[in-house]
Amino acid sequence: MSNPTPGDNSRTSLDWPGTYMGILPCANCEGILTEVRLKADNTYEIATQYLSKSKEINRKKGAIEWDASGNSIRLVGANQPSGDLHYQVGENWLLQLDPKGNRIEGELADLYRLAKYNSDSDVREKYWKLIELRGKPISLGEEQQREAHLILKFDGRIVGSTGCNRMMGSYTLENENRIRFSQIASTLMACYDVPYEQDFLRALEQVDNYTLQKDTLSLAKADNTTPLARFVVVYLH
Repeated sequence: MSNPTPGDNSRTSLDWPGTYMGILPCANCEGILTEVRLKADNTYEIATQYLSKSKEINRKKGAIEWDASGNSIRLVGANQPSGDLHYQVGENWLLQLDPKGNRIEGELADLYRLAKYNSDSDVREKYWKLIELRGKPISLGEEQQREAHLILKFDGRIVGSTGCNRMMGSYTLENENRIRFSQIASTLMACYDVPYEQDFLRALEQVDNYTLQKDTLSLAKADNTTPLARFVVVYLH
């Protein structure tokens, strides 16, 4: 890669420095929680965690190299020994490319997108960890493999975990912080160490509004004074 020629491109026209987050596809886990920090001095930090497989957080840092067009970057040394990581840079998003810097093809292609983190306004594409259910604190049980969480995908899907089973469904966002969940379902593994699983699923079905205060998301029903569920965003850095 080389310095881009002057002109209208991502490097010169976009406010690209910042933190980008998302859950990328994984062949043998629930997803790869990914957080990329791009800095104005053309360096990066990246942190990844393989959900449901390991609690270890992998961290790398190094130099950013732009391609000749100024629209894509290479994170040097980010994915050794299999190679560097390549991303197309867009308006408030990164799209992971293949090892040769080309777009990933197939039905999962759109899932390789990371969203620029904005703590003040957007609830989407963030890993929300359940911390409270109907006013009662939630903690990880001694034998519990997964923590209860959800991610609101840009395409209107929900992915996450009840704390035991994988969870899926749909949601819609409306004006004035209105939110609706539908088609909520989960896998059917027995969950002896997660007594709140069904209550969590029922709470999502009743929710009609949300409140976002920096790193805390509260889901509520209009006629309830106590939030049905509260979450905190999980950072890898």
